[in-house]
Amino acid sequence: MVRLDRHGDPLPEGALARLGTVRLRTGGTVRGLALSPDGTRVAAVSADRVYVWDRVTGALLPSSLGLRPGLSACADIGLPEAHTLVYACGGGGALRGRIDGPAPLREFPLREGWPGALATAAGRLATLRPDGRVAIWDLAADTQVLLDGRFPDRPPALALSADGRRVAAACDDQPVTVWDTEDGRLLHTFERTGGCSRVAALSADGSVLATSDRGHRITLYDLAGSGVAAPHPLPVTSLLLGLRFAPGGRVLAVLTSRGELQLWDTTRDALIHAREVGHLGWTGAIDIARDGTLAYGVSGAVLLLDAFTGRDLPAPAGHGAHVLAVALPGEGRSALSIAAEPCVRYWDAITGEPLRVAPTRTFTAAAVSADGTVLAFGEHPDRTSAPTDLVLRDGVTAEPLPDREVAGVGRVLVSANGRVVVVGAVQRGLLRIDRNDPTVTRLADTSHGLLAVSATAARVATAVRPVHQPAWCLLAVRDGATAQVLWERRAKVTEGLALSPDGSVLATWEGGAFVRLWDGGTGEPGARLRCPARVTAAVFAPDGQALVVGTEDGRVARHDLAGNGPVVIWKGHLGAVTVLGFSADGARLASGSADTTVLVWDVSTLPQPDRDRARVAGARGVPPPEVCE
Repeated sequence: MVRLDRHGDPLPEGALARLGTVRLRTGGTVRGLALSPDGTRVAAVSADRVYVWDRVTGALLPSSLGLRPGLSACADIGLPEAHTLVYACGGGGALRGRIDGPAPLREFPLREGWPGALATAAGRLATLRPDGRVAIWDLAADTQVLLDGRFPDRPPALALSADGRRVAAACDDQPVTVWDTEDGRLLHTFERTGGCSRVAALSADGSVLATSDRGHRITLYDLAGSGVAAPHPLPVTSLLLGLRFAPGGRVLAVLTSRGELQLWDTTRDALIHAREVGHLGWTGAIDIARDGTLAYGVSGAVLLLDAFTGRDLPAPAGHGAHVLAVALPGEGRSALSIAAEPCVRYWDAITGEPLRVAPTRTFTAAAVSADGTVLAFGEHPDRTSAPTDLVLRDGVTAEPLPDREVAGVGRVLVSANGRVVVVGAVQRGLLRIDRNDPTVTRLADTSHGLLAVSATAARVATAVRPVHQPAWCLLAVRDGATAQVLWERRAKVTEGLALSPDGSVLATWEGGAFVRLWDGGTGEPGARLRCPARVTAAVFAPDGQALVVGTEDGRVARHDLAGNGPVVIWKGHLGAVTVLGFSADGARLASGSADTTVLVWDVSTLPQPDRDRARVAGARGVPPPEVCE
């Protein structure tokens, strides 16, 4: 019998619970986003998939649109009509089809390498042709109107009014241009300075145009009276990624590269609402429907709110971004997780019920001890400052603990028992902080690179790529108490590290489908384990007898290191596995993903099928793995 999560969606075989939801979720960064005009459907593109959901329930709808090679380069999407979807893909093309029934695909030419120059509204599609001209397609009549003006060097930001009658283009220091889409007449030309117009938006009736520049300013153009308003200053210090007008043209929604969403009343230059929304992936995917529903995409999720008030709209509870850290304290009946959003989430790990959410400040680094007692962050003191301070929090209450004055935190790890914190800090190097000892031990001069610690932080492993040496990195293992280097050696460029609980084995992965094992005491190379796909995360079992690996395609593989037993592989995530964590007794495993969910697995009852065998290469002679999907 198939188990269901709390939202009614099926769980993968072997999973006890899903922390979060797969509704309105993707396998990675949302690169393009669109709401249907009536606000009933949401469409998004992420990685190599097109998603269409029911806006109210978040349920994934069937789509007849076929995928094509190069879709991973997709950068925009549109729902110009209730049942029509248009999306841009790599290789210089935009595809159109129906989302609720069989229909032939229609392809429109695009400037190759510029798939983001696309806008849709009211049955019209604006694209940038291969010759650099803007074309307006009438999707019902399948005809096009070519506009005067070319953009040979850089793609313009394109915007269509909600009625589809006007289109605007803004690009670097070129004039801002507005045309009539029905006959191609040039309506307005505005000289501008400031360059770098990444985004543009037209009000629903086409009377106001908003564009941005590299100075983080928005300029409003009065298209009805031909006057230009002064640039609107915004209290941010980062690039503007997305602009959209709400119905009526009074409210303007803004997304920034620092993960801020702001709603502005343009008639009073007043800020209505502001929030930190987490990692946006530099895409600025945002759209607003006629009923005022605002949708924006973050890393792995589509979130909804009211464009006029900033109030969150009802949606399945879950992480709002990719998962960074997870812990299963005690016997694994509860869980806590940290995603790329300013909060900590607490869960019932048996039912998947959310228990509470504890807010934090914006952070650049986060970690949690395996026993769930200590949280460590590199937090911004305020929303606009660049420095990051080390902040320790109680894992149960999320309240701040006594801090150590460490600034410029770029990386942080916590020992399994929460006693020791290892920090990579700019200008201070790699530091070991014992919470019971006021002395701070400096482990290394460098603060960058990869880190891994044993269960008690008795050993610390690092991988640092020397400057101007892209082909190799320096692996090292140090005594965590004395900072003595136990061994160091050159190795291939490494993407991740994991140390066994006692520090006797180091695992490294290099961006492929293999994990290399090293002797943690001597640095001698050991087995080379083959995995089902590119490795993105790994963790040792609490007894050190098994290594669990997460992969780019959402699979998790368990390697038996002690008895050379079968390697069990199971699949459950839409996106890459980003973090793994065991309960103290090793009976349960939590896997966090770029799809914003955490799956809790019962390791002791995972099935052992005998199909889809794959090889494991290495000196240890591990038998072929067994696969469970």
